[in-house]
Amino acid sequence: MIDFSKIKYPGDSISDSFVAVGDCEQGIIIQKREEPADSGAVVDLNIDGARRALRLFDGLVSDMERQSKELVVNSTASAQAATEMIAQVKDIEDKIESRRKEIIDVPDKFVRKTNAFVKPMIDRLKAIEGKGGIINRKLSNYSMKVELQRREIERKQNEARIELQKQVDAEAKAKGVESVTIAPVAMPTKKEPVRSDSAVSSAVMVWKHEVIDASAVPREYLMVDDKAITAAVKAGIRNVAGVRIFEDAEMRVRRVG
Repeated sequence: MIDFSKIKYPGDSISDSFVAVGDCEQGIIIQKREEPADSGAVVDLNIDGARRALRLFDGLVSDMERQSKELVVNSTASAQAATEMIAQVKDIEDKIESRRKEIIDVPDKFVRKTNAFVKPMIDRLKAIEGKGGIINRKLSNYSMKVELQRREIERKQNEARIELQKQVDAEAKAKGVESVTIAPVAMPTKKEPVRSDSAVSSAVMVWKHEVIDASAVPREYLMVDDKAITAAVKAGIRNVAGVRIFEDAEMRVRRVG
């Protein structure tokens, strides 16, 4: 397993950033390294620098991946080793997360403050143009009105065609000849979009739904409530129709020391 006492992280000692180059009467002369390969230094919006700052953890992760695959837990001693490995993995996770937060701290604060200032304005604009927004709703209402008018015209034309067909059939019967079929009037089904100088709006008729009585909804449209079942099992319920309730060993590892 990894011996963390032998692992140096950025900032652990002055040697991470400085190197001795000679000595004088006052003592050892040191100067800053020109460009350490994996210094772990915090960078300002530089993805390559961020990668360098985090790359030193990659080897640790690879080692733990290899060791976890090779690990065999079949005794108290090996269970203790596995427990220690989990503690070490959590330690690596904490160090990576700490370094990540350090790297993104300043830009993240800037992004959060900017978003906090912008979001209310965007929300107000969405309330105007978004789904259900002021203008969007008005356009939708107008499109519905146009569609209803189209359907009414189609209904009247169809009724007139049926009436005319009856008259033609009657006349043909009276004359003893074969009747002719009156073709239905073709109504355009495609709605022409509304065009402005910088945008185009169009309406698409869609079917939606709203549940008004959940108890009347057929079974095939229902979903199992996993949260409710979990709560019931925790409360001691052991028999639920259609559900297998079983025990499993769920490990909890707590670091000490």
